[in-house]
Order: sequence, then structure tokens, then C-alpha cells
Amino acid sequence: MLKTLFAASAFSFAALALTAPASAAEDSRAPSVGYADLDLSRADHAALLENRLEAAATDACGKPFIRDMKGMVSFNACVADAMAGAKQKIAATLPTGIELASR
Repeated sequence: MLKTLFAASAFSFAALALTAPASAAEDSRAPSVGYADLDLSRADHAALLENRLEAAATDACGKPFIRDMKGMVSFNACVADAMAGAKQKIAATLPTGIELASR
């Protein structure tokens, strides 16, 4: 459970792809997801970002063997938490009046 919470929180901080990481430990454990090349008000670009975030969350959360049901439940919760945290942090950085487009 602690691993899941750490991965989710570390991922959500890294998702912003900040130029200066909060700490060296976070930078070495969490993936960085860039989105400077995307116009997040466009649905197709928002979908690209979501794909990038999901791939990074999958890597950060460590997908278990498919038959490990308990591991899969924890993994799915980790990915969902990471995605929610990353989206919230990204939305907070957008200029006033711009919202993330939905798929």
C-alpha cells in the first residue's frame, strides 16, 4: 500500500515536467511527462497527453503478473491515483479560461 501511495504521489509531481525537481529522490524515481508541445485545449492533444500519462503511470506503478489479482487491484488504484493527481496539477498550470479538453 505504501509503495502504491508513494508511486502515485511521486508520479503526480513528476507529471508536470518541471525544470527544477523538488528533490533528487523524486527525480530519480518518478517519470517525467512533457506536454509543452501540446495544445491542451484541443481534444486530440489532450488524448495524446492522457496516453503519455497512462504509459508513465503504468511504468511507475509496476504492472504485476495478470493473475496476481491483489497486485492488479493495487496497480489499478495506483494508476488511477497517479492519473488524477497529474491531471489536477496540469489543470492548475493552465491559463485562466483554458480547460483540458475531454476525449
